[in-house]
Amino acid sequence: MHASIFGPILFLALGFASAAPEFRDSFSCPEIDVDFMSADVDTVHNIGSWEDCATICTLAPDCKYWTWVHIDNDNNGSRHTCMLKSSMHGVRYLPGFYSGPSGC
Repeated sequence: MHASIFGPILFLALGFASAAPEFRDSFSCPEIDVDFMSADVDTVHNIGSWEDCATICTLAPDCKYWTWVHIDNDNNGSRHTCMLKSSMHGVRYLPGFYSGPSGC
C-alpha cells in the first residue's frame, strides 16, 4: 500500500529535478534552453555554434562555464554570442540558449 504512494512522489521528484536547472549542481553538455545568467568574465560575438563557444571557454584560463545564444529571445542583439563565465550561479530556463562547463 505504501509503495503506491511513493511511486508518484518519486516520479514528481525526478521530473522536477530534470525540469528545474536552477536546482542542479552538475550539468550535461550542452544544456539546451539553459542560461547561466551571471559571473561573465568575457563576451565573444559572432560565434557560429555552441561547440565553438565551448572550445573558446576551454582555452580561456578564467572560464569555468559558458553560455551560447542561438536564438535571441531577449531581443537585445545577443544572437550567436558566447558568454564566458566564472561560475554557474543564476541558472534559468531560456529557450534558444545553450550552456555547459568548461571542457565539454
